[in-house]
Amino acid sequence: MGVSIAKALAHGLDVPIVGVGRLELEAWGAARDSGTAAGRIVAVHRAGRGELAWVAYRKDGVIWSEDEAPRIARATEVPERLQPGDIVTGDIDDALSDAAHRTGATVASAHRHRVVALAELGQRRLAAGRVDEATALVPMYLRAPAIGPQR
Repeated sequence: MGVSIAKALAHGLDVPIVGVGRLELEAWGAARDSGTAAGRIVAVHRAGRGELAWVAYRKDGVIWSEDEAPRIARATEVPERLQPGDIVTGDIDDALSDAAHRTGATVASAHRHRVVALAELGQRRLAAGRVDEATALVPMYLRAPAIGPQR
């Protein structure tokens, strides 16, 4: 619904639009707050059914790129993908925090609200001319929505 509203506003006001996902916002906030110039930021959030949505970004100075694509995995599988030196952020429970520390990763929370991270990241992309085509912008679902025709 949020993407549809943003697209309608961009179209109605004839302004550019920039799409940013929730996991990237979590990672961006932690990266900004960590002060680390390089390394991996792993963002997670609860996806229900005992699963986590997660992604790993690599930060090298000001360059920011996906190191592992967003995916859904059982909560017990995510720690297996962590590397020493990773910064893990997002919806972290005690089990994930303990597992992260055992791997040599650091647990961090973003001190800025996601809306602040969205404004910062969106502004940077706009300033760099990295805008999306409003008609082509769609939400990224890691799992098909449960709503729909019943079988």
